[in-house]
Amino acid sequence: MAHNLKGPLSNMPMLIDELKISKDEKVKADFLDLLKISSEQLTETLHDLGDILELRSNKSLVFENCNFLDVYLKVKQQYIQEIQLKNAMISVEFNVKHIHYPKIYLESILSNLISNSLRFTAPGKAPHIEISTSMVEDGTLLTVKDNGLGINLPKYKSQLFMFKKVFHRGFESKGIGLFLTRYQVESLGAK
Repeated sequence: MAHNLKGPLSNMPMLIDELKISKDEKVKADFLDLLKISSEQLTETLHDLGDILELRSNKSLVFENCNFLDVYLKVKQQYIQEIQLKNAMISVEFNVKHIHYPKIYLESILSNLISNSLRFTAPGKAPHIEISTSMVEDGTLLTVKDNGLGINLPKYKSQLFMFKKVFHRGFESKGIGLFLTRYQVESLGAK
């Protein structure tokens, strides 16, 4: 997180200094554009951090008996247009029907994973997403698999789920979804 704040912050004083000494209006305009970009990056990062802090300070989480199918159908509705546009196929197999969990977290987790599966698709390939639950030794296992671009785990394994980490360029992504998903799982003692 510090890296995402330091970058724009360290650029700003340098750009301001250059604006002060430059006489060339074109150069000043270029520096102003760069200053605006740094300011926007800083504002976006602060907004994202605010969302994360709000999530962490939410002490009133309500645990409910969540039906996986009901939660999935609600989340799926948010993406129905993209599902149809990309001719995506989603299959579900909920061997475990319910979980005692904050519904708002479960919806967010499924939303982030389905959104990523729809966003990071291979060119010319219709997305195929498989969502399942099963009982394992430690409890309930939720699995989401897709046929998308994937992530080079040998290269990025240590960075997976980190704040603002993006593994594929050219896609509209802020690198927060997997970070939030990890927090919403681990903050409640799961993995």
